Amino acid sequence: MVLVAIVTSKADGDDGPHRARIPLYVILISILANLFYLEPETTKIMFKRHAVERRLETGHEVGQLKPKDPKKANDPELKALSRTFGMLHGFSTLMNLAALVFGCLWLSRCVGAILKDTTI
Repeated sequence: MVLVAIVTSKADGDDGPHRARIPLYVILISILANLFYLEPETTKIMFKRHAVERRLETGHEVGQLKPKDPKKANDPELKALSRTFGMLHGFSTLMNLAALVFGCLWLSRCVGAILKDTTI
């Protein structure tokens, strides 16, 4: 859908045709980065983390981020996987938010161009 918008975009604006499409390029890059790197890596780490939780016999507590047992909670492998998972999940969320913000920016620019061309 973003590719169609880039190809069919006629927002020439005062800044030139390519500058008007910058939000669309940012959306495309953030979606592709999320699709081909962040989501697969996050999923891979999540499954590794689930395996460690099963080995430690924890992770079945609903709403709990850490096991109650300090020995299990301080397992170095679990801590490392949780940290990596949190980082990748955060970046994935940031990429989704960037796509949303730049989509709103592009949409507001299009609506502004339409309103500018119409006389009231």
